[in-house]
Amino acid sequence: FDAPTGREKARMIASSPSAGASLGSAVALAEDLVVVGAPGDDSGLGSLHLYSIQGLAERSDELTRMLASPRVLDSGFGFAVDT
Repeated sequence: FDAPTGREKARMIASSPSAGASLGSAVALAEDLVVVGAPGDDSGLGSLHLYSIQGLAERSDELTRMLASPRVLDSGFGFAVDT
């Protein structure tokens, strides 16, 4: 977002959006990378999505999607992220 105007500058798009994923419930920024948590993704197993903001235009497709391992239902994977 542009701070002075409040207008959206770019949108990050998930490779496999799903209802109930809670994408964006946790976000961490490290230099030009953004890690976004989605604890409800993958049928409640959770996932993390990695984006680059280097040269960000109107849209940023994800670099990769990481799934929980071991795959345990409601483990909280993606609920919190850190760099």
